[in-house]
Amino acid sequence: MPDPSIDAERNARQDLTQTAVNCYLSTILSAAECLAKLCPEVGIPYQNRWRRLPQRVGFDLSSRALDASGKMFQSDLERFADSASLYFGNGLDMVQRIGAGGAEEFDKAVQEAISYANLLQEMAESLQQSADLDAAPEISERLYLQSEGLRKSARQVRNSLLPCLRSLAAIVRECRKILLQAEQETILDAETGFVNSRGFRFELKNRYDQSQGSCVLLVTCTATLKGGHDCSDEDFRKIVGDVASRLGDQFRPWDCVGRIGPRVFAVIFEGSPATARDRSDQISRSVGGTFGNGIAVNIAIEVVEVRDADSLLTVLTAFDKGTAASPMPAVA
Repeated sequence: MPDPSIDAERNARQDLTQTAVNCYLSTILSAAECLAKLCPEVGIPYQNRWRRLPQRVGFDLSSRALDASGKMFQSDLERFADSASLYFGNGLDMVQRIGAGGAEEFDKAVQEAISYANLLQEMAESLQQSADLDAAPEISERLYLQSEGLRKSARQVRNSLLPCLRSLAAIVRECRKILLQAEQETILDAETGFVNSRGFRFELKNRYDQSQGSCVLLVTCTATLKGGHDCSDEDFRKIVGDVASRLGDQFRPWDCVGRIGPRVFAVIFEGSPATARDRSDQISRSVGGTFGNGIAVNIAIEVVEVRDADSLLTVLTAFDKGTAASPMPAVA
């Protein structure tokens, strides 16, 4: 008679394998959707190609088939990166350069072109008036010709040059709009990999809406140089990655760590405020110390309990006003 425990173990392994395969396929399909949104010209063909992967894996669910699909996925990603880099490596840099300072320059050029057109028109009218005076016929004729030439130049500026400049100015403003939108949608801090202030706000509010309560640790870094002088933000940036690495090691994957200021971090801690306070000294000792170039870092941690809408608003308002860089009062 078959051993029921063996069948149960076999079924458990099959369920686990199927769950892993489903996660694998879901990840690939999500990546395909991201590629299509990131760069449609290059990404959509890959999205269409990867959509057929579940059928292929389902037809042959073996280690060999999964390994082959993984190699295909990796190869496709490398080819996508090579192709998309032509758009983003050069195009994005160009958009940034145009959008950063080009709008003001083009607006200035438009206004100058209008001024030149008006000046040419005024000069034409002055010559016309001079020609209408009692002057020698040959001088009057020459003045009339010069006046008409100036009017023609003024019309060319208004009818040809100005529309081109306005069109280019509109393109520059669109580049600027894209840059601002990209900045507003960025939620990760480039130097630490933690969420930035915007991302932390979103995560804090999201967790509050789900659980009606959060515990936030505010981590403020005080740094001094080797000679005892105050450490500038620029110097702190040289070690912020190492500081962030130590800080991240102190928390679990589901605790959200964010950088909300040049030297200020915040952590959404899934635990009681009492537990967070008990761990504060140990975290301060583990994270603080001497880093590269002899920069000494001291850590101050304050626990903020977010229990209701008022305390949540207090924290979010502090972020908005930029006062999170200094210790916040604990919210009871």
